[in-house]
This record gives sequence, C-alpha cells and structure tokens, in this order.
Amino acid sequence: MLLTICRLQGCQPDVEVWQRILQVRTLVLTPEDDPMMWIKFANLCRKSDRMALAEKTINSLLTPDRVSLYAAYLVPYSPHVATHA
Repeated sequence: MLLTICRLQGCQPDVEVWQRILQVRTLVLTPEDDPMMWIKFANLCRKSDRMALAEKTINSLLTPDRVSLYAAYLVPYSPHVATHA
C-alpha cells in the first residue's frame, strides 16, 4: 500500500490519472482495504471541482456499519423559523 501512495503522490495531481491507477488497484484491493488512498482521491476531486465524483468516492467507502456510525454523529438541524403575525 505504501508503494502505491508514494507512486500516486509522485504523479501529477490529475483526477483522470489517479482514477485510472486506482481502478487498476481495485483488482487487488477493495477501497475498504485502504480508505486513506480513496479519501485522498476524493480530496483531489474536490480541489479539481469534481464534486460529484468526490461524493461518489466517499459514499463508496460507507459500508452499512460505517453509515450507522456516521448517522450516530449527525446532529439533527432544525432551523429557527420566524413567523410574522
């Protein structure tokens, strides 16, 4: 895993290049095996204004166990609504 991180960090910060490398890598390892690499990729997507791909990448890391853990930390937001009489 460390070798792949070094290779990706050494290459240009280009979403398409990282995406191709990570797609080949999924033949051996799942995203859950190395989530930090995929989080770095999502961050690169975000910085490149590829928000849909960043969101898709992060969502792919959310297994049912992680979704329930994430939901436990969410605080329901209830905006204060002012009514005028």
